[in-house]
Amino acid sequence: MNGNVISNNLTIARQKIGDARKVSGVEDVVIVGITKTRTAQNVVDLIEAGCSTIGENRVQEWENKYPLVLDEMKARGINSKFTCHLVGNLQSNKAKRAVKDFDFIQSLHSIKLAQRISRIIEESNKEPLQCLIQVKLGEEETKSGIGKAELLRDFEQFIGLKSIRISGLMLIAPLWGIGEEARPYYNEMHELFQSMKKQEDSRFEMKYLSMGMSADFDVAVEEGANMVRIGRALFDGFDNL
Repeated sequence: MNGNVISNNLTIARQKIGDARKVSGVEDVVIVGITKTRTAQNVVDLIEAGCSTIGENRVQEWENKYPLVLDEMKARGINSKFTCHLVGNLQSNKAKRAVKDFDFIQSLHSIKLAQRISRIIEESNKEPLQCLIQVKLGEEETKSGIGKAELLRDFEQFIGLKSIRISGLMLIAPLWGIGEEARPYYNEMHELFQSMKKQEDSRFEMKYLSMGMSADFDVAVEEGANMVRIGRALFDGFDNL
């Protein structure tokens, strides 16, 4: 894959985000480059193009890919720093591995999972891990996430965990909600984010609202997202969505 193509696509994505920010007034937007199913070489192409935040869906895939990414960076003489976010569903039995290999977990979908992660971090004497709580809007049974009522009920427990730092919320829109069809969900999510942000408490920070993917990240930013997850558009181009 031509690194120049990725660089050009990243430039287009930033231009679209810039236009969307004029609508919402969002100051800064973090692009998480989604690299699931991509090669280590693809990941390094993305880092070299200037995307320093990588997103992976599966723990095992990143475990296998990460050493190859480091080898590829060394071979190219690239010293850029990057972080990797887990954005896919995290099973409880993979929590220990996720804590070891990821810098940030976006898909915290239950208080039970949060408690397990916090316990693992405490036992490892590691620094607290930044996490986003994944919220589910809609009634899709197959989608992970915590409902709004459940979030408000359990939020005190989330922020009471010593080794997890809640840094915001994450949404994956319903499967039928793409582009303009997703806008009502993004709007609803932003309202929830803003209402929780008003709570003054040193134990958490509503810093990031992660929503929007390749097909509709600009819509998400228009509705207040300040973190977007883009994969296909960066690697395959905007004409192939």
